[in-house]
Amino acid sequence: MGRAGELRGLLDEKWIPEPNTGCWLWLGSLQKFGYGRIRVDGVEYAAHRFMWERARGSMPTEKCLLHKCDTPCCVNPDHMFIGTNYDNSRDALKKGRLKIGERHGMAKLTCIQVQEIRRRYAAGELQRDIAVAFTVTRPLISLIVNRKIWNDIND
Repeated sequence: MGRAGELRGLLDEKWIPEPNTGCWLWLGSLQKFGYGRIRVDGVEYAAHRFMWERARGSMPTEKCLLHKCDTPCCVNPDHMFIGTNYDNSRDALKKGRLKIGERHGMAKLTCIQVQEIRRRYAAGELQRDIAVAFTVTRPLISLIVNRKIWNDIND
């Protein structure tokens, strides 16, 4: 058996079919977000991308491989499609996987506080004073009142 045959056999031992969804669940190592990893000839690859390229051919390195099934450890090429980083973000947002606003782990404010900041600014309060009241920076207040961030929050 040649190198390609050895690799094919190795890969086929690293996943199992999930009968209810059609996913092929990766049994090898996983990275922290649950995506499979595989090392071939000393080079580490994303398992789903490796399986896609094995089945469909190479794809541009600047493109993303998105999951229709939303199962990170799935390596079934039929459950994937090629997109951009923008497509990936839009897909995650549409499916409720992207944490934005106060659900984001780094958020310093709530939606109610953002509304209050805009109300105070509209009433003439200085950004500097609003920043002190909410213990955030003045540039953050500027981004909020100019709708550069939190632009999905209605006043």
